Amino acid sequence: MDPAGIREFRNLIRQLAGEGMSVFISSHLLSEIQMMCDRVAILNNGRLLKEAAVSHLVEPSNAVAFRVENPTHALSVFRREGVVAKEHEPGIIHAQLKEKAVPYIIKQLASQGVSIYEVRSEQNSLEDTFLQLTEQTTSDSPGGGKINA
Repeated sequence: MDPAGIREFRNLIRQLAGEGMSVFISSHLLSEIQMMCDRVAILNNGRLLKEAAVSHLVEPSNAVAFRVENPTHALSVFRREGVVAKEHEPGIIHAQLKEKAVPYIIKQLASQGVSIYEVRSEQNSLEDTFLQLTEQTTSDSPGGGKINA
């Protein structure tokens, strides 16, 4: 489907659900499932791994992304503060931080001359959760997982 058709289909499913109808969808397009469904079931080799509300499966993680001017210098500040951090792409550092620690780290970076352009909390996607759950079981058996919503 083209983007307009996908959006129309998504809206139709949400409308039907809003009217009290249950709709069962089996798909590998997890980003669409995340936008369209309230609950999902994750299957792997015919075995139910997890069934839950989408909102419980895509909870925020402790990962925070920092877009900075000098990532090498920023990484040294993170290390000095005992924060696990890694540059995943040029100029973007992902750090494992609790929400309450973010303002303190921002102050430390700024006081050390690191220019900060963006700070955002990372959220696990349904795809991330699916891969985490199915990777735990796929090493034991062949085949991949499937998601039903």
